[in-house]
Amino acid sequence: MMALGVGERSAIALAQSIHADLLLVDDRKAVRAAVQRGIGVTGTLGILRLAAEQGRIDIRQAIERLKTTNFRYRAEMLDHLLARYRSGQ
Repeated sequence: MMALGVGERSAIALAQSIHADLLLVDDRKAVRAAVQRGIGVTGTLGILRLAAEQGRIDIRQAIERLKTTNFRYRAEMLDHLLARYRSGQ
């Protein structure tokens, strides 16, 4: 876990200490470290998907806004997420 940044290490430690249901983390190394410790994880896109499923956000608008930030993502991940909502799933 030492290869992780202080923020990721702290988030994982906190999630463990409070027995969190889910940890929001996008860094791949941090995801692996959390999963190895039995912590459920999701990323930013997972949170957006959950919010859209609950009717809390318009996923298309959220993704367009996300594209204007410095958030790094694979285009095919966004395409897949948008396709799910175009097809009504």
